[in-house]
Amino acid sequence: MGENSKKKVLLAQEIEKSGVEYLQQRGYEVVRAPREERGCIRELIRDCEGVISKTFFLDRETLACAPALRVVGKHGVGVDNVVDVAAASALGICVVNTPRANANSVAEHTIGMILALSKNFRQMDLAVREGDFFAAERMPAHEVREKTLALIGYGNIGKRVAQIAHDGLGMQVIAYDPYFIRDEQESSVRRAAALEEALREGDYISLHLPGVEKTYHLIGEAQIRQMKPGACLINCARGSVVDTDALTAALKSGRIRAAALDVYEEEPPKAGQELFSLGNVLLTPHSSALSEEALRQMSRDVAAGVDAVLSGKTPEWPVRPVA
Repeated sequence: MGENSKKKVLLAQEIEKSGVEYLQQRGYEVVRAPREERGCIRELIRDCEGVISKTFFLDRETLACAPALRVVGKHGVGVDNVVDVAAASALGICVVNTPRANANSVAEHTIGMILALSKNFRQMDLAVREGDFFAAERMPAHEVREKTLALIGYGNIGKRVAQIAHDGLGMQVIAYDPYFIRDEQESSVRRAAALEEALREGDYISLHLPGVEKTYHLIGEAQIRQMKPGACLINCARGSVVDTDALTAALKSGRIRAAALDVYEEEPPKAGQELFSLGNVLLTPHSSALSEEALRQMSRDVAAGVDAVLSGKTPEWPVRPVA
């Protein structure tokens, strides 16, 4: 078994089997939490050197229960719903994530939402089920070719969305990101100098931002007023980026034409909220990253990141505290 034989890695939540096998093949003891309950996690984590979580939040007190803990692995990209990176760093704990594993899955989900909004798929489906075969006469569909897609956030997911939208659908793409990095041979995406520019130009506005303090309610009433009348908003990033009340008001008034949401300010969201009663909003349950292929890759990538840290190597995707 070698030097890793006594190292324990806690799974706060179950992951796809390939990641578990990756760890076991390298001599780790994989400890599974029988339930997602803080007391249970704190008891199990005490003698673990690594922990992997999807969405269970490991607060500072929980981390402090484990004096041997060296690494927190986020099964996914955004770490805000798993750990306070600054708190982990202060305790000498490295945080790793899987920024590329689910990029294609989220990008495809985003593109699917754009097409569903443009073609009124949700409304058309309901109409046919109710015997209204001529609903299309009241619900004009739109082509996305030559329309402008504004990307707010241009990381791995945003770049894949841009590629599919431009090369596959013939859309014009503009992107706003304070840390915009253009690929060496990329010329199809125009950089927006400011958020306002992207909001003004987008027929479809898609969000690809982390849920951090700087992005909280980045899209609120003032920003929605800057959008084109008839624009559509897509959010497969984090619910906290959008002011739900402002979005609900804009959808009710027709200020923007439609929205598609995979994420919510509170998850699970409360049933019965006004947003859910609107016919011009498409909803999915934070599932954009959950394709079988992405789950398998996230599992392997997070296991590899944890193993790298515990083996004394530099992990491929360490997460740094936000300055």
